[in-house]
Amino acid sequence: MRDKLTNSSKALLYVFILLITGFVIYNVISRFIVDRSRELKNGSVAPEIVIQDIGGNKFELKSLRGKVVMLDFWASWCAPCRIENPRLVKLYEKYKDKDFEIVSISLDSEEHKWKNAVETDKMSWQYHVSELKGWNCSTAQKYGVVAIPAFFLVDKDGIIIEHELSRDELASKLEELLGTP
Repeated sequence: MRDKLTNSSKALLYVFILLITGFVIYNVISRFIVDRSRELKNGSVAPEIVIQDIGGNKFELKSLRGKVVMLDFWASWCAPCRIENPRLVKLYEKYKDKDFEIVSISLDSEEHKWKNAVETDKMSWQYHVSELKGWNCSTAQKYGVVAIPAFFLVDKDGIIIEHELSRDELASKLEELLGTP
């Protein structure tokens, strides 16, 4: 009898673990499906962003109307993001005097790692923001970001003109929009 009870208890525990695992997998997958369904298209109005910047001040995307803005979703722990950062620095230096701004939206959850990466990578632009919630960042969810790095190019009127750009496509688009410096 004792062996049956032990085997029954083990079986019940395994079923419980399978149910919990299935529930977790279902929630993760459904989150990505919902996020992808809300993916913004070129020509869409860029959703407003109100978030705290690296200095603790409130940042609002609408404050940059009249400028071409690149939204850069990244994180300090993301190797492809860190590889891309020096290229972004060069683009920023090239176009910063032509009404171009970068807003780097970090998906970090540890403030010191985020700030250290900004300094280490010499990300010289003014707008560094984060909710410090990792993938639970409501701004990333609002923009349907499911992988990083992710870029959105927003025109002077707050309209998304491009997203999912490669670095080369981004450079070409900026030259098209802002001319050669």
